[in-house]
Amino acid sequence: MLSETIGKSAFETWFANLNIQVDGEKLFVKVKNQSELQWIKKNYDKQIKLAALETYKISDISYIIGGELKVVSHSNIVKLEAEKKDEVYKKSFIIDDSNKIAYSTVNYLLENRNSSVVHGKILHIFGKSGFGKTALLQHIFNQLGSEAIFFSAIEFVNLYSSSVRKNEVDAFRKEIFAKKFLIIDDINQLATQKGSLAEVSRIASIFADSNKVLITSANVSAMEIPNNIAVKVKGFLSCLSVRLEEPSIELKYKFGQDLLAQHGILGKVDAKKVVKKSMTMRDIDASVSKIKMSIVSNNLSLFEEFATSSQDNFAHDAIISLVAQKFAVDKNKMFLRGGGKDVSSARYVAIYLLRKKTNMTMQAIAAVFNLKSHTNIVRAIDIVQNEESSKEILTAISEIEKMLDK
Repeated sequence: MLSETIGKSAFETWFANLNIQVDGEKLFVKVKNQSELQWIKKNYDKQIKLAALETYKISDISYIIGGELKVVSHSNIVKLEAEKKDEVYKKSFIIDDSNKIAYSTVNYLLENRNSSVVHGKILHIFGKSGFGKTALLQHIFNQLGSEAIFFSAIEFVNLYSSSVRKNEVDAFRKEIFAKKFLIIDDINQLATQKGSLAEVSRIASIFADSNKVLITSANVSAMEIPNNIAVKVKGFLSCLSVRLEEPSIELKYKFGQDLLAQHGILGKVDAKKVVKKSMTMRDIDASVSKIKMSIVSNNLSLFEEFATSSQDNFAHDAIISLVAQKFAVDKNKMFLRGGGKDVSSARYVAIYLLRKKTNMTMQAIAAVFNLKSHTNIVRAIDIVQNEESSKEILTAISEIEKMLDK
């Protein structure tokens, strides 16, 4: 079919030695190298799609570099009984029918965490901003428990840089090498960070040789990742790359309901009034956090909130209230810029404790404090963790943590 579509001469020049592999609902086209890939996609992408549709009734096509990328068969990935599948769906609100392959791959990884089939491999999850990559990685991290360590790319850069300044690089590496799984969110942000990228490259090499697993995410696939990352991180060009599609509106509603329930305000706020079709998962997370903080600021006192709420539902609100009380500042000023040294210190401590003690994402924390980017959250955490932190700040953190742990 393809030969007839593009002509015998062109077929023999470009496609005679190609390896075409059908995998479930997807068709993979293996090519020799990057140059051949770019030429074929530029000149024959439409013809290949037409041939695949006519021959295999498949419209989902991926190009991979032959001899480098290994495709995990979708039929081998999912071997869960229907009841077990439904059970896992209920436990995770991140993936539903709109992302079957991503769902299958993640659960294959979790089911086979102790098997050689995943050891020494890299799983790369990609998709547009706000589709739920960070939340999915957090779900994987929670399921793996003490076997894994999780960083955003910015957190990795800051923590690695801090360890270099303090001459504690060996301790930093030891903490990572003690784990079986290293998870790095937004790895593409390391492209301009030469020192940190070199460190990730070193770690990835040791992980591959030690049969450990690297899990990454980005807004682009492994093939589209900045070249210095693809080349320097061992095994990245041979990773399993899984796309996250936009979640369905039903899943967004469920995500909103689960967040409202976690914040203890499901009965007070209707998820359908919070969640809009155009919103991303990140937008929903931030919106719910803002609504909760508004309710707490206007209606609840510190003691009512802390005495009657559970740790899971209200910990983040209690943290902010306790920090405000400890530093003797107006809690509402912590959500505004400026405010003086005491307010800034209180804000930094609250951000640090929210990240440490709750499941809130950095984007959600940024939204609570009306900050433009989660990079501000990383900066605040770095200030608190820096050895120059004042004794007052460190003492306040210690005392608040004791109260929260009671």
